[in-house]
Formats: sequence, C-alpha cells, structure tokens
Amino acid sequence: MEMKKADWEMKQADLERKERLSKLAILDTLLSKPGPLSEAEEDLQYEEKVVRLEKLFEDKVVRLERLVEESLAKKKSSVTDRFEVVVGVMLVVVVVIGVVMALK
Repeated sequence: MEMKKADWEMKQADLERKERLSKLAILDTLLSKPGPLSEAEEDLQYEEKVVRLEKLFEDKVVRLERLVEESLAKKKSSVTDRFEVVVGVMLVVVVVIGVVMALK
C-alpha cells in the first residue's frame, strides 16, 4: 500500500513538474517578446506568478507537516519506551513477589 502511495505521489509530482515547465516555457516566450504585452499576456504572467507562489507555499506546508510528523514520532517513541520500562519493572516485581512467596 505504501509503495502504491509513493508511486502515485511520484507520478503526481512528475505531472506537476511537466505542467510547470510548460507554463515556464510560455512565460519565457512572453518575456522574450519585444514591445508591450496584451492584457491576456499580462494575465498569463500574473497567473504564472500566482502558481509559483502557490507551489512555494505548498512546499513549505509539506516541510512543516514532515517536521510535525517527525516530532510526534519522537514523542510517541519516548512514551512507548517509558511504558515498556514500567511494564518491565512491574514484571520484575511480580516475579520477585512470586519467588518470595514460593520460598515461604
């Protein structure tokens, strides 16, 4: 399941990169055009800037999600470790009590 999810994410990222490259090619064409731009061309440039900002924001959100996930995993593992220690100590105590009762 994890591999399928990873494959899907890779395909999605690949498609996003291709779309971005296509838009960048259009933007390069517009930027290299001499003279004033039409209103439609200006709108296209504005749209490309918005897309770039959205991508930047999305990347930052993904990084933040990963940091939070890693932080929670560390906290969860420390809680799990403590729980295992408590269970281990309880087990030792029960065994000691059992040995003491058996010797009486």
